[in-house]
Amino acid sequence: MRDDRDRLVQAVRARLRRAGTADTGVDPGVVFGPDADAELRALLRAADPRTDLEARHVAGWLCVARASATSGVEGAVHGAMAGTLLFPLWVADPRLVPPRLAAGFAAAGAADRPDPADADGVAEWSAQCAAAAIAAEGRQHRPPDDATEDDLRLYALAERVGASAPSREVLLATAVAAGSLAVLATPEDDPAYGARVADLTRALHLGGQREGAPDADAELLLVHRTLKALPAHSPDRIPALSNLGIQLLDRYRRAHDPEDLYDAAGIARDVLAQLPAGSPHLAHCLSTLGATLLALRHREGGTVEECDEVVDLFRRAAPGDPKGPAAAGLNLGLALVLRHQRTGRPHDLHEAVAVFSGALDAARDPEQRVGVRAALGNALRARHARTGDPADLDAAISHLSAVAAVSTQATPRSGARLLAPAMALHARYRLDPDGNHADLAEALTLLRRAESLLPPGHPERPVTLCDLGLVLSDSYEHGGRPDELNEAIEALRAGVALTPDGHEMLGVRLLNLGMALGLRHGLSGDGEDLREAQECRDRAGRLPGLGRAHRATLLGSTGISVMTGFERAPDPVARLGEAIGLFRQALALTPADDPLLPRRRHNLAIALMARCERAWRRSDAREAHRLADAVVAALPEDSPELPAALTVAAESRLSGLGSLVAPGVRAEAVALLRRAVEATPPGHARRALRLTNLGVVLRDRSTGRGRDADLAEAAEVFRTASLEQQCPPSQRLNAARACGDLWARLGVWDRALDAHVRAVDLLHSVAPRHLPRDDQELLLGRTVGLGATAAACAVRCGRPGLAVGLLEQARGVLLSHAFDADSDLTRLRERAPALADRFEELRAALDTATESREPLSEESTDRLADGGAHPSGAADARADRRQRLAAEWEELTRRIRTEHPGLGLLRPVREWDESELRATAAAGPVVLVNVSPHGSDALVVTGRSVDAVPLPGLDPGATAAQREAFEEALLRIEAPGTSRKHALRAQQAVRDTLDRLWRTVTGPVLDHLGLTARTAGPWPRVWWSPGGALGTLPLHAAAPADGGPGALDRVTSSYTPTLRALH
Repeated sequence: MRDDRDRLVQAVRARLRRAGTADTGVDPGVVFGPDADAELRALLRAADPRTDLEARHVAGWLCVARASATSGVEGAVHGAMAGTLLFPLWVADPRLVPPRLAAGFAAAGAADRPDPADADGVAEWSAQCAAAAIAAEGRQHRPPDDATEDDLRLYALAERVGASAPSREVLLATAVAAGSLAVLATPEDDPAYGARVADLTRALHLGGQREGAPDADAELLLVHRTLKALPAHSPDRIPALSNLGIQLLDRYRRAHDPEDLYDAAGIARDVLAQLPAGSPHLAHCLSTLGATLLALRHREGGTVEECDEVVDLFRRAAPGDPKGPAAAGLNLGLALVLRHQRTGRPHDLHEAVAVFSGALDAARDPEQRVGVRAALGNALRARHARTGDPADLDAAISHLSAVAAVSTQATPRSGARLLAPAMALHARYRLDPDGNHADLAEALTLLRRAESLLPPGHPERPVTLCDLGLVLSDSYEHGGRPDELNEAIEALRAGVALTPDGHEMLGVRLLNLGMALGLRHGLSGDGEDLREAQECRDRAGRLPGLGRAHRATLLGSTGISVMTGFERAPDPVARLGEAIGLFRQALALTPADDPLLPRRRHNLAIALMARCERAWRRSDAREAHRLADAVVAALPEDSPELPAALTVAAESRLSGLGSLVAPGVRAEAVALLRRAVEATPPGHARRALRLTNLGVVLRDRSTGRGRDADLAEAAEVFRTASLEQQCPPSQRLNAARACGDLWARLGVWDRALDAHVRAVDLLHSVAPRHLPRDDQELLLGRTVGLGATAAACAVRCGRPGLAVGLLEQARGVLLSHAFDADSDLTRLRERAPALADRFEELRAALDTATESREPLSEESTDRLADGGAHPSGAADARADRRQRLAAEWEELTRRIRTEHPGLGLLRPVREWDESELRATAAAGPVVLVNVSPHGSDALVVTGRSVDAVPLPGLDPGATAAQREAFEEALLRIEAPGTSRKHALRAQQAVRDTLDRLWRTVTGPVLDHLGLTARTAGPWPRVWWSPGGALGTLPLHAAAPADGGPGALDRVTSSYTPTLRALH
């Protein structure tokens, strides 16, 4: 035994030499860890601390080193352990202890100084732990009525300890220090070990500490043994049972095994039920049960009644809570926050903020202050999300930044404390995405760190994943990178999967996942994402036990989900009816003073108008009108939601029958749309759309004398819309085309040409290839004819070369999208794949168009650590995102044009050199046949010139009818069973078509080229590039009806979809 003691003394001394000093810096890796703990434990058990001053000396200096290597509560505990061990050595020789401790020892009176020859030992340390804990609870003056002599001596010691300690924090540090020494020095097989472990655990629980507790499994085993050994009616049984519950709760917080939590809850209920009337432990037991149920509700959710129970337990415990007013306030505030999450009642949140503020004032322990500040900052952030008060967010960030600054250790506890600071920064980012972009990056960094520190099964892991998903979604919207959106969906899916049924936040987490899936559907058009998003919202809408506010939010969001993509539903009117029902239910649950009332009215008005347009229900139009006007009246002039509300109010008037006959109704709509445009700041994402809405109404009301003036004003409005660089290219393209069409109607061909050139230049910026086939066809259908109209305007302006460029650009873009043909983008990918990838990412992000009557989303308020933002910030965030993406798009396209000048990609048509076009005719003339309502022409490209050959007989309508008749005739000829009479009639239709093609197209073109008769030698080759209404009509077989020579008798014909294909 003596040999073990000597070996351990030398081992600890060697460790101290390796560790360094307070002056040079102590290495925590040397003084902490399993080996260091084992040496200290073995030394204290091998030596007799009452008389072995050498062992106390090295053990005390190890505690000094530990105190130097750490801070806060843990540092105070190790300092107190050092003081307990080294005090007798100072009495023997003051030079043997650190000066700081020596100064404290010198202040002690002579009666309080220990005898170095017979100092305190394990029994005294154990008593000191129990006495300091009693004093920390404030019970030292109230011994139990049935107290024994030993109990009275312990309470007397508690009075002395309490009188000498300057604060409760010092008492707790003393209790934990003395209890730690007692447990370290007591062998596990000692009969007193269980009681000493229980005393230490109680002291740790009072201080809210986890570190320093003995091995959890061994500790629980000893407590079980203690309970078995106690008689059924022993007064020690209830404290022992309570201690077992506390230890189970502590082990759950370390290992996250739900069985420990269930057992702890059951024990805490049993203890409270068995507690005698008037027990001094009532507040402690109420608080213990409350803490256990709070953890259970946080993990699994709970009903309103279950949340009420937690609040009631902490209210009852607060006046006498043994941990003091700060801990009592923290507990009650957390319970109020829990109930707010379930019910959505704002007064719980207001009370929680007040309670947390009081707790912070009362908190003295630094570690406790960190916990209270984290809770207060979190509650302030949640209140900001509801009210939009910037002072709340500023205060939240101030508190939470301080929390993040001290949460630097790589532990699950530190990881959990990073969530609230991250989401506060995220909330500030949403207020000003451009100005606060660094907040978004920092929030993402904090959340990634938190996620890495929280192990599987940790109760904060679902929250962390959901927060991470929300922030990644915003990061995608900021930068347009699809990989971030994909990661966001993965995180949100994982968070939902970890959220049990019945949890109050399951519904909102499902909604957040649905919103992210909706974003990706808007990017990729994947119907599976849309289906899953709808399933998320449907599931959320079916959840039972939600409070009124949460139920309204879920109903509103489900209504938005049902409306999404209703146009493609088998029965669109029925789908709209379902959405209208959901919006009505949400509205019925919304109080008159709720800030969400206007947006819910707005959404119902949109759905009613959509149904009115399809089912012509005049009552829908009237109700939408009333709702829209109420929204406009409720919103202040500076509200970012006002322009959208004005637009809906205008469209509700246009949806009614009165707009068809009453000029005054249209005048009202125009006035509202003008207000909407005026209220939309330059650079806003929806400015082009709102300008276009105004232009459409101005165009459609043009009648009588003022017709041309209205058309000219509408054209100018469309032109302005087409120049809004930050808006979706598809919207700008539509506006430019509408502008060109109006100037063409007015015969102002130069302005018509300018507008159509702008539209054609935007074609490359529209990104249909990632869409499903039906979506591609829809987009292609909207843009077919654009090149033909633009080319016709160019011919009218005497610019045949430009006409060819316009037709070539339009046809080439559309064909490459439709058939994935070789394109400049393909060549860019071969040369600079990173540029091509970013080109497609930005193009897709910019062209995620917003519907003219987009429902306003419900607020996202997943758990206080799961985020949410004031509703008015969402539209501004989208606008800012458009501006950022537009600026990056401009820079990217400039770079591509500079670094890869040989590609036609993104080069404005006016910059095309005519010599490039003529070079494509090296193998023979190329004839681009353009059919347009503004004039049809054959654009003939040869090696010497580009000419326009007028084709006045080529009318779009007549040509389309001729093509249909031709295709029908071919089918009839080839169909088995066709009668001779019908076959002859079909053959005549084919001959008529060939004759008409000869007279209107092929003949005039060949005459222009001088190819009037068969030549000797190889026949000349002509390349035909028909389009539009001509479709597949056989220009190469055109021939006059009189039997004269046709195209087959003069030239060898070939076809090409574009000039570029001939390179």
